[in-house]
Amino acid sequence: VLFHVKAVLRSSKISFVPEFLYNYRTSNVNSITHTESNAIDIFKVCDSVELFLKNENYFEEFEKEFYEFKVTQILQYLFFSESEEYFTLTKRELAKINSKFIPSKFAEQYSTILNSSSLKDLKIKTYKSNIKNLEKENKKLNKQNKELNKELKKVKKLNNKLINSNSWKITKP
Repeated sequence: VLFHVKAVLRSSKISFVPEFLYNYRTSNVNSITHTESNAIDIFKVCDSVELFLKNENYFEEFEKEFYEFKVTQILQYLFFSESEEYFTLTKRELAKINSKFIPSKFAEQYSTILNSSSLKDLKIKTYKSNIKNLEKENKKLNKQNKELNKELKKVKKLNNKLINSNSWKITKP
């Protein structure tokens, strides 16, 4: 990760190749990239990128992007790790980040993590939040379904009117 950041920021020219030339597989949960130690290493990776950005005076320019990168990287391992240590490190790191730098897609998760006392507590809160979101979505879909049924009744009524009117004659072939 640090190599890529350095390469991009120190390059004088960058080209874009719109082809997929590399395929990153994430399906093997037994791979080395899915180990507990690898999850913990993401904190070191983020620290090294942050240190580089600060030492090279890029940090202010890329602060928002850096924090989005950091939050994304840290959160991708949180539920996978099943580790209280990882949860504690995640909570500590997120608490250091000003909430204005938290991407909106992570705002609820960020708040839930900071307000959780343990990984188990976080999982319970997340589960309850997911249930609540599903219930909201279900209500919304039920309302849409009722509206569609009303429209369908109107269409059927109009269809019956047309069939029964004198201007339409339906005959069998």
